[in-house]
Amino acid sequence: MHGGGFGYCYPINKDEVKLAKTAAEYGYVTIQISFSLTRKDKSFGYDYSAEGKIETFKKSA
Repeated sequence: MHGGGFGYCYPINKDEVKLAKTAAEYGYVTIQISFSLTRKDKSFGYDYSAEGKIETFKKSA
């Protein structure tokens, strides 16, 4: 299962598909899910700082 962080914000691009197919060739079951993380209707994507994400995780623990 891909844990997120798709480079192009979309699980069906050539690099992600190649990763899934390669893993499948080694006998792994591959799953790619598409989801979005938000912070009370604010962005949690690539445009939000790593420091801010760490603080968000600390507050949710």
